[in-house]
Amino acid sequence: RDDYFRMKLQWRSLSPGQLRRNKILRGYLERIDRDLAGDPSAPRLRELLRTFCMFHFDLGYVRGMNELLAPLAAVCADEAEAFWAFCAVMEMVGENFGPGPEGLRRNLGLLGALLEQLNPDLVPLLAQRWPRRCCSRWLQFRFRRLLGQEGTERLWEVLWTGRPCPNFHLLVTCAALELLRDTLGDTFGDTFGDNFGDSDSDEDTDSEDSDEEQLSPLVA
Repeated sequence: RDDYFRMKLQWRSLSPGQLRRNKILRGYLERIDRDLAGDPSAPRLRELLRTFCMFHFDLGYVRGMNELLAPLAAVCADEAEAFWAFCAVMEMVGENFGPGPEGLRRNLGLLGALLEQLNPDLVPLLAQRWPRRCCSRWLQFRFRRLLGQEGTERLWEVLWTGRPCPNFHLLVTCAALELLRDTLGDTFGDTFGDNFGDSDSDEDTDSEDSDEEQLSPLVA
């Protein structure tokens, strides 16, 4: 607990001049503010995410990390407890937020190998841009947008146990693909697939978020 508040004090005690000269940290904080714009929980999430930047400065803040923090902050009333829970989650999924795509590529490769064994009919679906992008976001955010708060809490509790296997999230992804295969491959893909480009701009990602949310009722 004391460590958390010491790190929090580090960024809170920066003068405007210090922040102006620290281009990397300033970039992290600006991205946090953009992601939290309009979020009623923004004040609390902002404190936690800024402190995480001090805890893991090399990684800092990558767009979308707030999606992983929000469910934890909702159930952890204690600020320090929410912070360390978030750090634990980032230990599990941090490779998906690194400076390169290697982490996600590795997970998608494992997913493809698993599909070859469990359901080869779904392998061609994974090669299509829209379903592949959906799988990337499911793996990166551990189904946060697809399942909502209650569903996310239930799934994450299972994933944290490490049972029945450490890669259980890949089995869940296979199940989601099977459940949504017609929607992803046909009507939904024709209507919304163009929103899933290769750009990481805010506008493109906002479109993806909106499209993914429309899948949520299909898994309820």
